[in-house]
Amino acid sequence: MISSFLKTLQFKTFLRNTGNYFSSALLSKILNLATFVILGNLLEPKYFAEYAIFIASVSFVSIFTTFGLRSGIMRVHWEDKQEILSNSLAFLIFSCILTYILIFLIQDLIFGVIHESYIFLKSVINLVVIKAISTSIVGIISTYYVNLEKSKDFLKLNFFVSILNFLPILSLFLLEVENDPNTILVYIFSVQVFSGILAASYAINYTRSDISLNKVNLKKIYELFKLIWVFFAKQNIGFFQSNVGLIALSFLSSMEVLGIYSFYNQLLTQMGILNAAFFKAYTPKIKNLINSNNRNNAKRAIALVFRSLKLYLIISLLMAGGGYLLMSIVSSNKDFFAIFVNRQYILNIDLLYFMLLLFFFGAFRQFLDVWQYLNINKIPKYIISIQFASLALLYIGAIYLVPIYNIYGILINQLIVSLFILGANSFFFHRLIYKLHN
Repeated sequence: MISSFLKTLQFKTFLRNTGNYFSSALLSKILNLATFVILGNLLEPKYFAEYAIFIASVSFVSIFTTFGLRSGIMRVHWEDKQEILSNSLAFLIFSCILTYILIFLIQDLIFGVIHESYIFLKSVINLVVIKAISTSIVGIISTYYVNLEKSKDFLKLNFFVSILNFLPILSLFLLEVENDPNTILVYIFSVQVFSGILAASYAINYTRSDISLNKVNLKKIYELFKLIWVFFAKQNIGFFQSNVGLIALSFLSSMEVLGIYSFYNQLLTQMGILNAAFFKAYTPKIKNLINSNNRNNAKRAIALVFRSLKLYLIISLLMAGGGYLLMSIVSSNKDFFAIFVNRQYILNIDLLYFMLLLFFFGAFRQFLDVWQYLNINKIPKYIISIQFASLALLYIGAIYLVPIYNIYGILINQLIVSLFILGANSFFFHRLIYKLHN
């Protein structure tokens, strides 16, 4: 008889979860996209650059507050699901306290040597830490639901968080509270933190039935640590990979150029609706099929990978064509669209299309990186090796290419690294999954 666990791994479950994640992504991404369009209207590029640095700083601190748990929770295969969430949140509390103490102790040293582009963070460092902690809580609870393939719970939580982020920015736009950009920035930072606290409170309350203090013990927390440390290292490296454009341009170019790049980078992130929805259903599905110790399930997983790749190729080509048509319309009607966002962004619309193409290409590697979630001892070493090699390629390339090609040097560099990671993921997918199950 097929176990109740394996019954949840039917293909229609995968399709239903994809639909739920897509609905969640569509609703939240529309709100997030509207948020960034409003910010593009309120902030000139050099001030949007400061906003982007603030958001990046929150992401960096949250790596330490979660210590890789947000991704690492996908490697936890305990039968008792209350144990997973309860011990994860206990671990999070401990890591948040340590992170806050560490930042308090070394902040003077950091701001004594940091580049001038980042000095403004000193006045908002507490806001950065609080926002990082609230983001970490919401992120871990969201990933917990993804891991259990509870897409409806994820949908509710994700949409509520997006509403909380959108409404304060909308009120700022409608009320026209203040025209001074610095005052607007402080307001934006403050409401981001406030909405983060509300979102974290809502997430904890929503999932309270899955939390039990009786399930928390040091042995389980230590087991978590052994499972997730590699993702802490991976996310640190990944942060410097994904933010190479922001970091390189802040050192090697102007804040105006950084602001234009950051604005389009944020818009592109929100436009990745289908990608985000698909991979939230895809990754746990493939992982659970392969880890079920059933050869037929493993073969089904491999078949699903290749079908998904073919489908994504078709969708990418269609969306690239649609994107070109849309951006041609914007380029031909600059004066009209300048009503909605600052004109400096509209004048650089061609940059967005090249970033869009690179975004579509870069997603191919995600179809093959499911090997990272297998229960094989050597996998952490493989992951770290790939991440370090990618990081070295990114920054060596940036040093040489940005002075020559300015902002387009970042895109050329990212294409080279995407090819490298795609090749590495193809190799390990073939070696650890395809070859063993065929």
